[in-house]
Amino acid sequence: MNKIIKVAILAGALVLIGFVSVRFYRSQVENTPSLLFTGNQFVGNIENGISEMKNFDCANCTKDPEELHIKMLSKLQAVEKNGLVDADAMRDMKTRYMAAYASKFYESCVCAFTKPWTFKDEQWRFDRTKWLLDMPNSLTPTAKVELEKIKQLENDYHSAVQIAYRRSFVGIEDAKRQIAQSRAYKQDKYLSHCASLVSSLESLPSSIHNSHYAYVQETIENMEMQIQVLERLNSDLKSKKKSQYDMSKVLQANYTRIYNDIATNMPKVRVAIDDYDTKAQATYGTKKDITSISGKVGSITQKFYSLPKPENE
Repeated sequence: MNKIIKVAILAGALVLIGFVSVRFYRSQVENTPSLLFTGNQFVGNIENGISEMKNFDCANCTKDPEELHIKMLSKLQAVEKNGLVDADAMRDMKTRYMAAYASKFYESCVCAFTKPWTFKDEQWRFDRTKWLLDMPNSLTPTAKVELEKIKQLENDYHSAVQIAYRRSFVGIEDAKRQIAQSRAYKQDKYLSHCASLVSSLESLPSSIHNSHYAYVQETIENMEMQIQVLERLNSDLKSKKKSQYDMSKVLQANYTRIYNDIATNMPKVRVAIDDYDTKAQATYGTKKDITSISGKVGSITQKFYSLPKPENE
């Protein structure tokens, strides 16, 4: 009987010791910081993602790293938000990941901009470039230089658009500069693949040429109208009688002012015609016949010099 009791007591003691041991082990595990228990798991997962991004192959521009980037951002944000990895380790991994991503992002940009593209479709790349450049501590010197090229491409695009839609003639030298710059943009290794921009740039010489010709025509037409006004004033002055002396003074003042304006602008009209005649073909690649315009200027000049000079001249 005593033997049975001893065996029972011993068995109970063993069970109790086992139970206490299990509870102690569980308490140690539960109270252990998640970093020690799961840190290697999450760190390893992120490190694998960094390596995957570093080794990402655009496969001759048939693949883009954005899908992988979105997955990695989700992982990084979840791990950081839940404090699953030490803050310093987390900061280091984010920096190394962004450096890897920036390099692959630049490669994908080169792919995108060496194929047909539109600003609307690719604007997100310019926005992403600005976002990356706002994190200089996460970029290698090489990545910074590469991303600055994408930033410069956006600047060049906007400059090219401004030139493409500047259609007014403001001077022959200005026209030459604008057309030369438009040609440079058309030949740019990236901008040359933006069809809508290239089309606008190609039409620039023709547009400025039309504006130039219209300017010459308008200049002559304005001069012609001034001559007509001057002729009417001269006729009115001849018909006035002595009793209308005050009115004659007004007419004479207007006649003098317009006559002097024409005398000042007449050489400018000749220069405008000569500029177009001698420089249009070389500047725009085309030129309109100006025989009728030149004839009109000759007629205007003849009429002007046939009119009397103002009395105070």
